[in-house]
Amino acid sequence: MIPLLIILLLAALLLLLIRCGLLEVDLSLPWFLALLILAAASLNRQFVEGIAAFFGILYAPIAIILIVVFILLGLIATLALAVSRLRQRQVALTRHLAQHDLRRVENRPAPDESGKNTI
Repeated sequence: MIPLLIILLLAALLLLLIRCGLLEVDLSLPWFLALLILAAASLNRQFVEGIAAFFGILYAPIAIILIVVFILLGLIATLALAVSRLRQRQVALTRHLAQHDLRRVENRPAPDESGKNTI
């Protein structure tokens, strides 16, 4: 009963973070997937034993550590991809602004000898 309440509380917290705009929707899917996998592991003993048997782990609770490591690697990869996309957008935006400023400077008339524009 307590694990189910904790899972529901964590799901509600994720939904609250999305609703407040602190977590983007596209980045929330891996977190919900991780929550579902950990919920299955905590609520269903056969799930953990099946994972342990599949990977040939003799002591079934070690399978939970394996599951957590895979989840963490997946979340890290997802966040790294998001940061890479943001970085590419930042470089493109910086390049666009630099080109815009360069065009603006090239179209500006040259200052006269006194250092003031003739306009």
